[in-house]
Amino acid sequence: MPNLIVKLYSVIFKYQQKHLLQSLIETPESTKPYPFGITSRPSESIAASNPSFSDGVATKDIHVDPFSSLSLRIFLPDTAVTSSLSSTYQITNYGGYSPEAGKSHRKLPVMLQFHGGGFVSGSNDSVGNDAFCRRIAKLCDVIVVAVGYRLAPETKYPGAFEDGFKVLNWLAKQANLAVCGRVGAQSHIFDSFGASMVEPWLAAHGDTSRCVLLGVSSGANIADYVAREAVEAGKRLDPVKVVAQILMFPFFIGSTPTHSEIKLSSSYFYDKTMCMLAWKLFLPKEEFNLDHPAANPLIAGRQPPLKCMPPTLTVVAEHDFMRDRAIAYSEELRKVNVDAPLLDYKDGVHEFATLDVLLQTPQARLLLSLLCLNGMQLLISIILFCCCPPNAIGSHRTFLNYLVLKTLRASVFASQFSLVCGHSRTVLLGEQGMIANLMNSRVTLFGSYSRLHMRVQLLLRKLPALKMQILPCWCLAGN
Repeated sequence: MPNLIVKLYSVIFKYQQKHLLQSLIETPESTKPYPFGITSRPSESIAASNPSFSDGVATKDIHVDPFSSLSLRIFLPDTAVTSSLSSTYQITNYGGYSPEAGKSHRKLPVMLQFHGGGFVSGSNDSVGNDAFCRRIAKLCDVIVVAVGYRLAPETKYPGAFEDGFKVLNWLAKQANLAVCGRVGAQSHIFDSFGASMVEPWLAAHGDTSRCVLLGVSSGANIADYVAREAVEAGKRLDPVKVVAQILMFPFFIGSTPTHSEIKLSSSYFYDKTMCMLAWKLFLPKEEFNLDHPAANPLIAGRQPPLKCMPPTLTVVAEHDFMRDRAIAYSEELRKVNVDAPLLDYKDGVHEFATLDVLLQTPQARLLLSLLCLNGMQLLISIILFCCCPPNAIGSHRTFLNYLVLKTLRASVFASQFSLVCGHSRTVLLGEQGMIANLMNSRVTLFGSYSRLHMRVQLLLRKLPALKMQILPCWCLAGN
């Protein structure tokens, strides 16, 4: 069961969120302002951006659409800067870090992140989301682009979904402008509005051929929509390639209740009542239906076919009201041979890894360390610091930063979580990380340098039946 702090915070959260939802429901449509849209609520605690690397991650805010409030916050880890910061920009430069023109820079994958909040609250620059994205940028060594999409009910469906795909198109434009700027005679490229639109951090350090979508709660619904649109767009998005998506606690629902929707109807944080209010605020009245394509990922007729979807990691929690439908979606993806691991957290609650009050819990730290992706393959960093003694495998930090396991058609069960990648082959990890059973699984270790090699050799002695290959991890072997 969740601990006392989680239970108390859940009571406070549900009281505040239900009050917000009820007030929005009771506000007549004609009196709702902001045709431009809004991306945060006045009650939201906002974290200021910081374009220098004072804490290891530089951030900046960008407004990308002149016709709406759509905005972005970019998180750039200091690992992208290979030279000393003093030679790259002056401390007195209030604009923060600025890449030197004409020089090659280290390229990092780009992760588009969509925050949660039931489509009606939350923001890309909230305190909790800012802390979450900073950790992702550090741990996964990626550039995180947090999307401030327009909220309901001021902007109904499909506004938030269109904002997500608009950002992906904007990212493609940025990549093309950066290429033109390097090969052309002009140092500034102008878009159709006549303003210079090249974003220097992304132009210097972004590798859009390795683009990952990450959505939390309602943001997972947006990420899944954007992934589908990217599949249908195909080469029109070049050079952007969506290589994987991560759906954390998806906000899926349907007209036929699942077991979890019945059993956990009064669960922690988001329960049935709150979900229904959120969907009523998000969907237009004439389109309200729990089997709407935005709500139910398994209804017939959705395009493109599931077999075309990118590798998809789904994260669910034991006490999440919406867990069963997310699990069913993951199972359907695996049935059509899509790499679709499922990460199921024992004693977890909805959004436990992204709520600011829960970010310091061991479960949240473990989950954040698992969100590493590699090129066209979905790689999960399986960190065993909660269930494996340091003297048996090596230092927790070594594995936190360097050990990435690629598990094909396997299920991994540990004391804190279970990871399901298929049905036919199984690896069991007990309370102390010892191997209990192994049947013809193939695990590829992606590591680095001699210290990790020693850890891998130790693992090889423990796992003699595995075929292993030592390769540089993408998050360490950037240009």
